[in-house]
Amino acid sequence: MKTRPPKPDARAARGAETRDRILGATRAELGKHGQDLTLDHVAARLALTKQAVLYHFPSKDRLLVELALRGVAEEADAMVAAVAPARSAADAIHRFLSASLAFHLADLERFRLIYVRAQVVAGAKDTLPSAERKARVYPVTARMNGALEAKLVLDATFPRHLDARTLAVAVHLAAIGFATMAGELEGVKDAMKLPFQRYVDELSTAIGGGIGNAGAERRRRARSRP
Repeated sequence: MKTRPPKPDARAARGAETRDRILGATRAELGKHGQDLTLDHVAARLALTKQAVLYHFPSKDRLLVELALRGVAEEADAMVAAVAPARSAADAIHRFLSASLAFHLADLERFRLIYVRAQVVAGAKDTLPSAERKARVYPVTARMNGALEAKLVLDATFPRHLDARTLAVAVHLAAIGFATMAGELEGVKDAMKLPFQRYVDELSTAIGGGIGNAGAERRRRARSRP
């Protein structure tokens, strides 16, 4: 009696499971080998052949792009959750910066994969075409920055002459800067004079103070109008 071939849905599910296992193994091996990671490292961890890995991901670059996309989604989830309890614009900014620092310091190889690799590895930036970037990256970063933007505009003291989305993106860029410096210092076994969280606290306090002062000034002017 002939065995019936598996249903397409079952095949697809197994394929998705294998891809997920490969991505998990790649993340673990990236932490061990950094930029020296090879597909052989990944295959050996899963007791697969290199060709089996290539069946699901046609190149090392494509595999790392998929892992980076997963990292961006994880970052967005973490930032959205971080700002959810915020009760003011200043609190939201502090929560966002603190959560971003914690997220990236927990896995600097993941950070380098998301934000640095395309700048320093020849050809890496071409692995994700522009159309795919717009379809798979922009909506995720928009969700992350939009979560902070929403908290900013809900604060009655937030100055209306500021663009909340632009400020949200600027805060995100500042967070990336902190992680970039942390990764650089780790590479040369150096350290900042103060813990990075202190710099986060000072920056968010300064921004929050500016927002609060602008709101207070607006209220003062409103009261002084005849």
